[in-house]
Amino acid sequence: MDSDEITVGFTAVANSHLKLLPREEQQKVVEYTKRIRAGNLGDASPLRHVNGLIWRKKLGDIRILFTHDTRTKEVVIRLIAWRREDTYDDLKSLVQDVEVEKKFRLDVRKKKAKKAKSDERKKRR
Repeated sequence: MDSDEITVGFTAVANSHLKLLPREEQQKVVEYTKRIRAGNLGDASPLRHVNGLIWRKKLGDIRILFTHDTRTKEVVIRLIAWRREDTYDDLKSLVQDVEVEKKFRLDVRKKKAKKAKSDERKKRR
């Protein structure tokens, strides 16, 4: 993988939403994910009212909501929806899910670092 490439994943919810779209709209989403992988987020922007935790890409009448971790170069597509008045109604629960996931990953990294230190000490003995 090229160092500028970004890993793109889909949540189960986003994947099921993608499958419900007409083929032409699915293709637009797939093309956009290819551009993301190449490091091009295009005109996607972070949502201000959630402190940039969630990003949005507008593809015609489709909205793609995703998280973008610049440190790990990962994008997780979390929601794909038609543009409607209620598109962002579940944003609060989506943000909570992302925050829990980030905390879990941080805890896992801390545990791995602690174990690595412990293993290093054992090797020195």
